[in-house]
Formats: sequence, C-alpha cells, structure tokens
Amino acid sequence: MITFSPGMYSEKQSMKSMDSFSSIFAKDISKMSINFDSFGVDYDSELVTIREEIAYLIRTDLANRRLGPEREKIIKKLFDKEHCHDIIYEELHSGYSGSRVFEVQPFKETVSTARYVIKINEDKNKLAKEISNFKMLVQGLDPESGYSCEEAITEKYRAIKYNYASVGGVIDSESFSEQLLYADEAKVLTIIENLFGIKLFERWDATKEVANLTLKQWYQDYINVEEIIKKIAIIKDEEEEDVRKSEFISNFDKICQAQVEGFLKVCHGDLHAKNIFVDENEKVFLIDFGDTGKKHALIDYATLECSVKFQHLPKYLDSTMLVDVEKELLDIATFDQGYIFKSNVRSDLKKFLSVINKIRNLSRKYIYDQQTKRDYFMALFLMTFRQIRYDTLNQLYALKSAEILGDKIVKDLGV
Repeated sequence: MITFSPGMYSEKQSMKSMDSFSSIFAKDISKMSINFDSFGVDYDSELVTIREEIAYLIRTDLANRRLGPEREKIIKKLFDKEHCHDIIYEELHSGYSGSRVFEVQPFKETVSTARYVIKINEDKNKLAKEISNFKMLVQGLDPESGYSCEEAITEKYRAIKYNYASVGGVIDSESFSEQLLYADEAKVLTIIENLFGIKLFERWDATKEVANLTLKQWYQDYINVEEIIKKIAIIKDEEEEDVRKSEFISNFDKICQAQVEGFLKVCHGDLHAKNIFVDENEKVFLIDFGDTGKKHALIDYATLECSVKFQHLPKYLDSTMLVDVEKELLDIATFDQGYIFKSNVRSDLKKFLSVINKIRNLSRKYIYDQQTKRDYFMALFLMTFRQIRYDTLNQLYALKSAEILGDKIVKDLGV
C-alpha cells in the first residue's frame, strides 16, 4: 500500500503546524500531576526527535518509480474535484490487455472516503470500449451495488474510476483470487453462489435467446491461434511447423468448424477470479467490463473454471494427478450438486474441485444439450486452449487439459 499527496501543504506550513502541536503538547504535559521523570522519559528531547522525523517525511516527495509520473498524474486528475490531501493506492494486478488495475482511496482531513477501482491503459480505444459497455450493459441495472464510473484522459493514458468493490466503497473488500487461497471450502462455495445470484446476472438473463453458430463464430474474439502455436512450440520444445501439423491442432480446427446450438446472452466475458471482488459481508462485485456483451451463455462459467484450474491451483501439484482429475472431469456426473471426486487427490486439491463442481452445477441452466453437456465441454475447450498463451498461468496443465478435452469432443462429434 503506497500513499502520495497532491501537495496541498508546503513543508513550511506543515512544520508550523507541528510547532503549534509541540507547544500545546508540552503545556498539557506540564499541567499533569504525574511525575514523568520516574519513567525515565525526557519529553523535550522526544518532541525534538518527533519533529525531526516528521521533517524527513514531508521535506521531499518520494515517487513510486513503478507507477511513474504520468500514471500518478491521471490518478490525481480523477480525484481533482474532491480536493483530498492524500491518496492511498495499491496495485491489484496488471491485465492481459495491458491495463494496470489499482484500488485507490482518497483521504480528507475529517471525512471517511470510499474506495475505488481504477484501470489505466495506454490503449485509449480499449478503455473507451469498456466505458461504452459499462454505460449500455451495467450502469443502472443494479442500483444497490453503487456501480458507477468516471474517466480521465491525459496525453498518454485513459483511466476509468469505478465506484465500487464494496457497498459505498467504505467496507473492506478483496479479490476472489485471495479468498481462494485461504478461505475455507464452505465460504468459497457461498461466494460462488452469491456471484451468480447478483442483480447484474439476473438482468443479463433476460437477454437470453437461442442461436446456432460454429464454435469459431461463438468464440472468434477470444482465440489467436498463431500466438498459441508459438507457445506450444516452446512448451514442447518443438518446431512451430510441427505443432501446426499435430493432431492437437487438427482437432482444434475440426472442433471450431462444428455447429453448436446454444444460448446467447449478455455475459461478463472475462470472469476470472481477479475480476471478482468480495466485501466483508460476502457481497460480490465485478470489475472489468471490456469484454462484456452478447456471447455464448456458458463463457463466464467456462472462464471461471479455467481461472480456478490454471491460475489458482498450487503449482506444486503432481501433473499425473492433474491429468487423472481432467479425465474424471469429462464425466457428466461432475455437474451434479455435491459430486464426490473419485480420483485419489491430495487434501489441498479437494476445495478447488468442489469449486469446479459448484460452477458446473450452476451452469446447467444455460447448457443446451442437457444429455451430453457437449456445449459446455466445447466452451471449456476453447477457453482452455486460450489459457496456453499466458505465461502467468500453468501453461503445461492447460495444454494437457485441452488435449484431453479435444480428444473427447472429436470422438463425440465423430469427425
């Protein structure tokens, strides 16, 4: 957590205030009947020391080089009308789209202030699209949440300030990715239940309709095949041309051409654990609406399952165990509430498997092919395939999972 000040007070003004405080403090001490000498404290000396320490703090601005002056400027610009003395910020994460995401709280002398989530990106058009999505598909749909946004633009950056992440922004909140690490299973499952029960999802449900498209048409904005081929070549230590000719890429092409009948509706579009916030009352809020729009209704569920598996499962887990888990996850019984996994897994994996089971169980209302769950497996295959390109995820696990899913889907399709 880092603080910077917009510089409302000079060092001279601040030291004058400190001198006044020291004088009052010394007079108050002198009126007390307690013999402070018995404590071995020289209060005149202590006041001099305090004064010197404060002088160090206010004499020079300490810049956060990682934030940089341009980002600092645009954050201050977003709070210009609030005339706050200090702004405390914490970087939450950097998005794959190039955005930097911060939790920010401005401070005034006597007023409790809300927390905000701020996104900054050099790609101004990308954030312009997110603002447009927010105004059309989010703003006003959930009045109780306090969702609202403002923007600021400088020569280099565009920034969005979201007024949420907790009710009124005052209650402490944290991302769901943090909850996954330390919260117990019951609490995590409650958060998943609350997530898909928020008003936004309820409002978006009203947009549901049936569509019949190829899988490539459903997910054309999400897949960069050439980028993924390059990553697979690195992971497998193979030539890119050999990867292009592999059975895995052949299966990918066949699956992408398959017709998929399913539900189309407004979805968040990037529902990974770091885009979900939970406050102290277990109320759930979303951030990042850059990909929000009408999409395959299963995309949010498949994306969240991928986030749990490839972003949050402990990296030390044995790959053989994970492969066994992936094979068991091909069973449609894993969509049944409270499914008990048969794989011989470690205790620290069980919570995550329960989360996956909960996500799948809640997804059933949007599964078109209830008998085979094929449309869910196809959505999961495409989103898993996508994860292979990201260096911050467990890429090898994503590749193995995509290969297992691809084999199953091609066999089921008979192609």
